[in-house]
Amino acid sequence: MCFMHIILRMTKPAHNTLPEPVLADLEDLGRSLRAARARREETQASLATRVRVSRNTVRAAERGDPGVSAGVYAALVWALGLPGLAQHMPQSDSVPERVRASKRPIDDF
Repeated sequence: MCFMHIILRMTKPAHNTLPEPVLADLEDLGRSLRAARARREETQASLATRVRVSRNTVRAAERGDPGVSAGVYAALVWALGLPGLAQHMPQSDSVPERVRASKRPIDDF
């Protein structure tokens, strides 16, 4: 088995563990970043230099890649002069229910 194949099998892509709505929101955020950069007629390379990340990281963020850190997304939003990250997240009044049961025993007495 080749070395690269071993590395690929060891990693667990984030997109395999995230719910579809989250992935869709990241793609929307990425489209917003790309549009803002294009409006400013800025290249991915110059934006990457300003944010101190690689051009590939900017490209991944513009695709909505879940492997890009939240800090990088926040830095890109700031560098492009966009409203805060909260403006790009879905506005929902409902909070998801707890997925995992509480580990504390239930005292019925």
